[in-house]
Amino acid sequence: MFIAFTLGGLAYLLLGSVGHQPWLFVLVAALIFFTWGEIFSLFPSTCTDAFGPKYATTNTALLYTAKGTSAFLVPLANLIKSSTGSWYTVFMVAAVMNFVVVQLALFVLRPLRRSRESISVGHWSGQRCCRGARPELSIVSTALGQVFAETSMSWKARVADPTFG
Repeated sequence: MFIAFTLGGLAYLLLGSVGHQPWLFVLVAALIFFTWGEIFSLFPSTCTDAFGPKYATTNTALLYTAKGTSAFLVPLANLIKSSTGSWYTVFMVAAVMNFVVVQLALFVLRPLRRSRESISVGHWSGQRCCRGARPELSIVSTALGQVFAETSMSWKARVADPTFG
């Protein structure tokens, strides 16, 4: 997230300063669109890592709802453009918002994920807290556990019996 939002903020800064030149406008706008793609790949995994897999789809749906609701800010951008007579301020506001997200990712989300990782790794995998354990492995074991728990045989028995099936 750090890289994507930093690139996005820099692209908005560039668009505000060199966007009047046609070729630079096209290149910088392409960079902005490139950085928007991370929303669809990073947000669901970050949300699941931070809040657990139990309500991952609901949480991801809320993230995308917030993204869609942000479209209502477009009239505010038009008001800023009308009052200043230029898109420069709009692009600077967008750049500042990207840099705020970078700071939130570094100083809020990262400590949150680390604190939840030390607690949740044991919770998700059905074990006590394991420091130094890889959380993606516990998420996989949780997913396997949920799939196998839907049947009458426990997942541990299925894993232990290689001839099952």
